[in-house]
Amino acid sequence: MVIMLQLNFDDPGVAVALLAIIVGLRLAVYVVERMKRRRPAAAAAQMLTPDDSTESTVSPVAFSPASHLADQSEYSFYRIVAEMLDAAIIAVILVFGIVRPFIVQAFFIPSDSMVPTLQTGDKLLATKYTFRLRSPRLGDVVVFHAPSIALGLLQWEKFHVYPPQPPADPVDYVKRVIGVPGDHIRIEDHVGVYLNGQLLQEPYVAGTPDYNMPTDNLGNLQIPYDYENYPGIENYFKPYVQGKEFVVPPGRLFVMGDNRRHSHDSHYWGLLPQKELVGKVSFIFWPLRRMGFVH
Repeated sequence: MVIMLQLNFDDPGVAVALLAIIVGLRLAVYVVERMKRRRPAAAAAQMLTPDDSTESTVSPVAFSPASHLADQSEYSFYRIVAEMLDAAIIAVILVFGIVRPFIVQAFFIPSDSMVPTLQTGDKLLATKYTFRLRSPRLGDVVVFHAPSIALGLLQWEKFHVYPPQPPADPVDYVKRVIGVPGDHIRIEDHVGVYLNGQLLQEPYVAGTPDYNMPTDNLGNLQIPYDYENYPGIENYFKPYVQGKEFVVPPGRLFVMGDNRRHSHDSHYWGLLPQKELVGKVSFIFWPLRRMGFVH
């Protein structure tokens, strides 16, 4: 029987447990090292202690070069182990306390929604400091916590569950920013995305969308499900529709997958609150044949 242990490194408890294990090992090495140091000293002290039944004379302590070298080698071993554990403690604190929360985080791509830019199985790095220094821009590939409406629609589509059951941990999506606050967006079936009246030139997409948004050719509001099946879904679209266009309000983004016909994105569940952003995708580090910067 094979037991697979999967660690969720998004859980702070994993970092605490890992740090506790390493600190415990470091303390164990310290205790053993101290005990090893005390034994030769105790033996030497016993040899130098005068016997009451004999004359008070001192016998010279025999010196063994081989024994001395063995002791030195053992001390060197414990010193190396101790230094490695010290380095591991510092590394865990830096990675989980500074690097991962504030600088960069690794992610895994489980689906084909961003093909061809990102392939299923890609492992990538997202910089978490980018959007602390500037606002999201058109074309940025971003990681974000999926809004509750996105997860709810997905549960409804697959399992017909309503109301949606919130996941225990955040679910992260990766998409491309197509509209920022103030932008006007319209999607035309088999043509493409119009941004502020101009058709976007998008060499990175897998193909043109096969839907109209936010309205059809007759001006009727297009939403992924009708009002009866998923109550309130229209509220995620109607407030931001003017005429035949989406108008992105402050604090929101319009995001889409590069694989336009197979992406669970803003055309499907509405606009993304900027507060859900995690970071900007910057680099693919695995597999090696695809290593490189993401544009």
